[in-house]
Amino acid sequence: MRYFTIFLLILSIFNLSGCTGNEVKSPYLSITYSEANKQGIFIHFVDFDLTTGKWKDIAHVPMTAQYSLGAIDKKNQIVYYSERDSTGSDQLVKLDLKTKKKEKLTNDLYSLSYLVPLEERIILGATKKGHHNTQLATYDIKSKKLYFWNENDFDNSLETLSYDPFHQQIYASFFSEKERNKNDEIRYKRQTPDVIPPTYQVFKYDKTGTDMKKIYETKEKLHTFAPFYNQSDFMVIASSPTVFKQKKVYALEKDKKTFIDLKGYGAIDNLYYSPDKKGFYFTAETNENTTAPQNALYFYDFNQKQVKKIFEHSGAYINNYLILN
Repeated sequence: MRYFTIFLLILSIFNLSGCTGNEVKSPYLSITYSEANKQGIFIHFVDFDLTTGKWKDIAHVPMTAQYSLGAIDKKNQIVYYSERDSTGSDQLVKLDLKTKKKEKLTNDLYSLSYLVPLEERIILGATKKGHHNTQLATYDIKSKKLYFWNENDFDNSLETLSYDPFHQQIYASFFSEKERNKNDEIRYKRQTPDVIPPTYQVFKYDKTGTDMKKIYETKEKLHTFAPFYNQSDFMVIASSPTVFKQKKVYALEKDKKTFIDLKGYGAIDNLYYSPDKKGFYFTAETNENTTAPQNALYFYDFNQKQVKKIFEHSGAYINNYLILN
């Protein structure tokens, strides 16, 4: 019995220490930015460690897609990104960082707006060929099959997709294409300088998309939002009363809406809460003189009410990023 106990002790120690070389030990930002040089425009994929603040440009590919989109699966050493095919549509592509081999995963998409790599699946915000609205979809890594969550819905369109990696929850905002088109027609008839936005609804899902709950609705233009991890009644949002009015950032707690002053920052996008819940990340442009359009990644501290620059690459534009764990 004594030897069996020692064996179990050794086995438990082995299991605790026997980590693979690719194990992700801390949350990281997967950043995608585009940059032009003499050879053309390229998409770069950056691994930014949130614990150390160190980052590494791990791969780059020619930019061909309508929208430069990518995400790093750090554990499996894979980059997923969008690439234009021979028909002019964008498809999901896999780049194995170990073998440098590239594989096209989809064929029937028109465009890609979001992608979130999970353990067994990839969550997408995509538009299918023949459709006008952007929908949520899942690419199953094992079966290599793509399926849309609401394939027969030709009206509701995805605006923003956000992922909580610590509770594996998906947040998405939608609007009605019919309502938006109706409001556009009213603007055209009345010749008004601005247009009333459609109603925006925010839903929370589990990672399979089967458990859904509506957590927010607004008549304003909801440009982007950041849900507080595992807490549905608190969000940071960027919104505007009409479509073309300048967006402003607010902390939203239940029915209370508090303005966050980000004066001097424009084109605010990509809101994400920090893992320590002390503030949020966002991308924005400033009035600094640059030779080409350029933005940077910033962090807003709730307590200090101050903004700190987190990441910037000269001459580059950050297209998107997400927090993974």
